[in-house]
Amino acid sequence: PTNMAKPIMKMLIEDGEVTRGWLGISIQTVKPELRQALSLATDHGVLVTSVSKNSPAAKAGLERNDVITQVNGQKTGTAQKLQALIADAGANQTVTLEVMRGNSTRTMHVKLGTLSGEPTAQNMHGAPSGAKDDALGARVADLSSNVRAHFHIPADVTGGAVVTQVVPGSPAAFMGIRPGDVILQVNRKKVTSAKAFSNLYHNAHNQVAILIYRDGAAVYLSVPKK
Repeated sequence: PTNMAKPIMKMLIEDGEVTRGWLGISIQTVKPELRQALSLATDHGVLVTSVSKNSPAAKAGLERNDVITQVNGQKTGTAQKLQALIADAGANQTVTLEVMRGNSTRTMHVKLGTLSGEPTAQNMHGAPSGAKDDALGARVADLSSNVRAHFHIPADVTGGAVVTQVVPGSPAAFMGIRPGDVILQVNRKKVTSAKAFSNLYHNAHNQVAILIYRDGAAVYLSVPKK
């Protein structure tokens, strides 16, 4: 589209290369079921699911579960819109974010970094078994050294419960959970072990939001509680 080509052309003319802006966060669009599960105070915007260490976002004070509603006065209706606004702003540029945290709104000024490559997905087989959660339809295990090595989970991912198997047609499969995912939170409550995850899931009501780590990013998956 022309509106995307213009800033690229300007960068090429002025700098001889394209430098895209980078915040250093994982994000997803706020949808009704996610808003309900997480009790978010806004029905629009983009949810921050993780913040990279030493990134522009971390330095500015952005946190997991913040909702970015505007970038330089422009609304961020979807994750794709936010990505485009940040990338097009350009590296080393300062942007103004409107952020919902809990029930309050705050303004943040962030100096962007340079966009780099994203980690690639990995397909794992022969997973070690773990405790089975029949309600969810998945086997989960504590994050032991063996499990960490098998799924190539980085050392900076701590705690949580690792999914080792998923039953076809189960709620876990419906949510998109797959072996190797690390379950970090259930409805914003921290998961410290496989047993803790099982307890949190069984005690949850209505819509359940599960925060997982996968391939260098964190994302919420949600499903109605049966």
